[in-house]
Amino acid sequence: MSNIVTFRNSETLPLSGWYARPDSGADGGPVLVAIHGGGYSSHYWRFESMGEATLAHIGPAEGLTVVAVNRPGTGLDDVPVTTFDQQADLIIRTVAGLLAGPLAGTDSAPRDRRPVVLVGHSIGAALSCLIAAEHSNRINVVGIDVSGFATRFRTGDSLATLQTVAGSPEPVTVGDRERTELFFGESGTWDQGVAAEDNAAACPAEPLDLGEILKFPGMLATVASQIDVPVNYSLGGSDILYAVDDDSVDLVRASFTASPAFAGHLYEQLGHCIHLHRRGGEIVRCAVDFAKKLGYAPSR
Repeated sequence: MSNIVTFRNSETLPLSGWYARPDSGADGGPVLVAIHGGGYSSHYWRFESMGEATLAHIGPAEGLTVVAVNRPGTGLDDVPVTTFDQQADLIIRTVAGLLAGPLAGTDSAPRDRRPVVLVGHSIGAALSCLIAAEHSNRINVVGIDVSGFATRFRTGDSLATLQTVAGSPEPVTVGDRERTELFFGESGTWDQGVAAEDNAAACPAEPLDLGEILKFPGMLATVASQIDVPVNYSLGGSDILYAVDDDSVDLVRASFTASPAFAGHLYEQLGHCIHLHRRGGEIVRCAVDFAKKLGYAPSR
């Protein structure tokens, strides 16, 4: 596995996180920028209990550099939670700082035009959409791989939980059992060791984050209609946060009217955090294969 380099937030890198480059040093393909969801940090993309079935391993093994940022409010640094628009700005500035510094390309492309594929899950998917729609002139976004959202939330206990957190005056720590029920799918599709690591690495749920994501389904059509790059979309068939049925993928597809290509995937029995299930490696490889088609990726 490629060495993982962590970085702290600074004047030039507003957010902390890590990056992993191919062992070969070849580094001319699209940079995968991974953006995690609520209650997580950049650790989401490098679970030790997932073995080699993570973006941190598969991306570099396939010749691509992976950058994973810690969104504001994780508690891993001093960056407070902010609105989605402000988070998008911080992510862009961090990526731009890395591309101008330690990840400056070895190819002939100008540093600020290095191709970037955004890989976002849940809240990270919403931010990926916002960046691709409204800020693609600032970094060279050539595609987005997004997962963990749909056109409407499922009514019931899970929605009530999100609304309760959104209305809280302070960050909320979700209990271990409730996290597993919210984020994992049907029994037999995930391993207990992964659920244990999930609970150990949990970050508090931020009310502002939840308030923002609760509004996102109503914004999706407007935001998605501005995205003019290819889209790879995935959803767990047993996601209890969102209303999922046979039409869910097509409803999301219909929002991306300007995208030249849309690939949709519904993974039966998988829960909200699809990358943490036993099929997680398959889903990550789908994202990496998608990215490699969008720009030069050095051969292994």
